[in-house]
Amino acid sequence: MPTRSSILCEIIAPGSVHAQALAKVVLGCAKELGQTIKLKQLKLGSHRARDVDPSLTLHLPAQLASTQNVIWCLACRLACSYPAARISVLIHGAEAFAADDSATSSINYRPARLSA
Repeated sequence: MPTRSSILCEIIAPGSVHAQALAKVVLGCAKELGQTIKLKQLKLGSHRARDVDPSLTLHLPAQLASTQNVIWCLACRLACSYPAARISVLIHGAEAFAADDSATSSINYRPARLSA
């Protein structure tokens, strides 16, 4: 899971050559936009690698997703730079839900009664 100000890019590729090419594209696009990014490459067994399409998943906290448009520019630029790869953005919002739960825990919710 990313920290409050970090973006993690998870790379899945059918082989190390594809993974390295994707890593270069990610780092280049992030640098152009002035964004720091951490890379994580997932290695697949050779029996599964042939069936896998290259993909990038940007993991980021909800605070970054809602305040920085550069994140969405990064995702679009990655899609244009490497059209064969599937690009996903995964927003981690658990902290926001935990804050909402603590604020509303004192409220008693009662189901509405339906009348016939």
